[in-house]
Amino acid sequence: MAHEILECSVETFLEHYAPFKLSPDSIEAICQKLKHEGLLVPTTHLTHAKDAPMQPPQSEDSFGWKDLEGCTPSKIIGTEQGIFKTIEEIVEAVVEPSSGTNDHVDGHRPNYQYKDCPNGNMIGEIQGATFRLDACIIPKNSPSAESTTVNTWEAAVIAEFKRGEQSEIDNRKQLVSAASFIMNDDPRRMWMYGITIEDASMSLWYFSRSHSVKSLPFDFTKDYRTFVHVFLSFLYAEPDKMGFDPTVHRVSLKDKNRKDKTHYIYEIGPRNNPQFYRTTRAIFNPDVLCITGRKTRVWEAVRVAGYHPGRYSQALDGDRKYAIKDVWLNKGARTEREILNAVFARLAEVSENPPGHDWSSGSLQAVITEALRDGNYKKYFMNIVTDSRGFSSRATPQGIKRNSQILRESPKEPTHTQTSRATYHRSSQRESASLSGSMRFRESCDNWSHQSSLEREYKVKQQYRLVYDDVGESLHNSKNFSAAFRAIQDVFIALVLLFLANWVHRDISTGNIILVEKDGKVCGKLSDLEYAKEFSSIQVPDKDPKTGTPFFMPFEIHSGKRIFLKPPTMLNASDVPDKLSIHTLIPVAGGQSQKDSLFFRFSYDLESLWWIMLWFFLARADSSPAATLFCSIFTYSIKPSDERGAVFLASSDDTTVLDAIVSKLQPLYPWVQAIRLQLVGSYAQPSPDLGDYALLYGVYWKFLCPLVDGAESLKDLPFIDQKSPDESPASRAAGEKRQRASTSAHDDAPYVPNSDSRMTKHPDDNAVEGDEEGSSKRQRTIADTVKARHRHPSNLGHRIYAP
Repeated sequence: MAHEILECSVETFLEHYAPFKLSPDSIEAICQKLKHEGLLVPTTHLTHAKDAPMQPPQSEDSFGWKDLEGCTPSKIIGTEQGIFKTIEEIVEAVVEPSSGTNDHVDGHRPNYQYKDCPNGNMIGEIQGATFRLDACIIPKNSPSAESTTVNTWEAAVIAEFKRGEQSEIDNRKQLVSAASFIMNDDPRRMWMYGITIEDASMSLWYFSRSHSVKSLPFDFTKDYRTFVHVFLSFLYAEPDKMGFDPTVHRVSLKDKNRKDKTHYIYEIGPRNNPQFYRTTRAIFNPDVLCITGRKTRVWEAVRVAGYHPGRYSQALDGDRKYAIKDVWLNKGARTEREILNAVFARLAEVSENPPGHDWSSGSLQAVITEALRDGNYKKYFMNIVTDSRGFSSRATPQGIKRNSQILRESPKEPTHTQTSRATYHRSSQRESASLSGSMRFRESCDNWSHQSSLEREYKVKQQYRLVYDDVGESLHNSKNFSAAFRAIQDVFIALVLLFLANWVHRDISTGNIILVEKDGKVCGKLSDLEYAKEFSSIQVPDKDPKTGTPFFMPFEIHSGKRIFLKPPTMLNASDVPDKLSIHTLIPVAGGQSQKDSLFFRFSYDLESLWWIMLWFFLARADSSPAATLFCSIFTYSIKPSDERGAVFLASSDDTTVLDAIVSKLQPLYPWVQAIRLQLVGSYAQPSPDLGDYALLYGVYWKFLCPLVDGAESLKDLPFIDQKSPDESPASRAAGEKRQRASTSAHDDAPYVPNSDSRMTKHPDDNAVEGDEEGSSKRQRTIADTVKARHRHPSNLGHRIYAP
């Protein structure tokens, strides 16, 4: 998180990020009103808490807040809660109309109100998910105004206070953690605001999927004009300017138990004629640890007549279920539908004039011929019914700077337990993510700072929503080997089709392969093409880093090193799998020149598919040796583990995996081994041509088919789910601070080799403090909240759809 937060002056913040623009005359009029009412008084009339007179005013405009007695909060006698309660009283006076006047400011009336709530719980959508804030700004006349609790979906601005500056880092982390939780919890949030105060220093915050910003602090006890400007801007803003998406509507319907259940109505399609979809359950809604990024959500939904009462309960299309994907993309980037249309257009051309590739496999040639006939290639990809772009985050203004010390995070290695118990979920329709499960491979800006040519740009993000006409489940959630490997075979054909269209997917994972059942038959479909690109051996790196999973990442990309064989060799398709041989492999760091830099090969997508097969062999069948090997190969590390490299680069007679897997899988593993050896051998070719790739696809197919056929006999082999890495609160000693893994995450860059960043961990953002408030404050951490959320029965059975 530290490296996604920028810093600017308070003047820049109010000019560029403030949700409501005020005229100087309006600000001055409110200040004069406060002076007239005696809330602002000349500093000569104020005394310190110990009755020591303040210094004479330095100018005619030296005024201060009467209720603060001319002191900073750290100098006032009393509790932290009592001291900062004064802010609520001042803010109420700011919007309270004077006698004989109205509360209009620049033609607007206040839409929001300030609420002091240090002892009240913030309640999320999932029952049991609670945490605390010092204050917030909520809609005017909200039911939460008179309650001890506040609903997270109402908190437009959140605030954290400390009376001493020595606690500023904890204060900031608490605010950032709360903002992350709320933006994870509420799909209507495009961005949101925050306030931190440490003693007399007030800072303003803006959080978005593009970047987050903290203003430099100002002294709110002295700079009363800026204080008034800030709160007028927040209180008089319209909901959409505060970050609430006007095209997503929160509604409530009774469930079968007559209890209120929250749904969201999405408007998708042309602005002047949208279609309306009501969510019925979350398919994928991960609790990502960083605010910036794609933040993909996927919902099961039904199409309805509208978003008004009586309309959103009226389902259309006979209650047919759809899948809605809600994601933030770089503004101007190709959408998934645009990419898919470009692929299909190219395949239509290929169908008219098929290439004369030698696939070295008659059966593969037959499948390809059929796929290219009459547009049959479309069945290998998820079909998009409709889509639309939405609103954009703000661009970064001139003068804004990165300050990695805002949260002062220092990188640390994850513990072995954190790594070994990790559950990856870049999944396309699988079980709900856990807190730790939402951690992914991330590049740190520390690494990028060492690469001047790759300095991050913080590109503007734009909403993108699409509707799939199929609701399936991800390969991650497949319940048997037979269905899983049939789906892998189907997706292999999808990758062949991408090859024919000259595109690479670049993000193959168990989440992007969807199992769809139709007419009693399960087929696999490829989805999530946002990272797909037209193939080129000359690729210029993007400047914004990317979030991705290293589980299925090609070894050369993951390690940043080319694989060389001595001497170069390619394996023949006719070789018997258990007798294949390979020469000594020597991984050597590739150069960083344009000529020698790594580029994404067609074979990398095939390798990702191979890592998925290995994942099934090690992770889904019950074997302690396999589980141990799995934990050492599939790790969170930004670089591949030694064990991962050893397994991928092993000779043909290596039995490490074979000895670890269950006996029923052992007869099938030689085919997996053969595919690996062929992939590694192909990397001996520095610049393979299309004919070389076609041969690789053909040989891969020859080894894959008997593997798929053999998996048919394993329908009854019990599958195991990956264990959740969540810990019960009871598993920790009383009073022990929680730690959660955290990373400097950014979401949309290419794979960047030779990066030494590691995940970091830090004490949880909301640890109990030992001040006079004691246990009355921060009794529950944000991490506790997320963990409770995923233990809650209402979250069981959800599937996830991943980026």
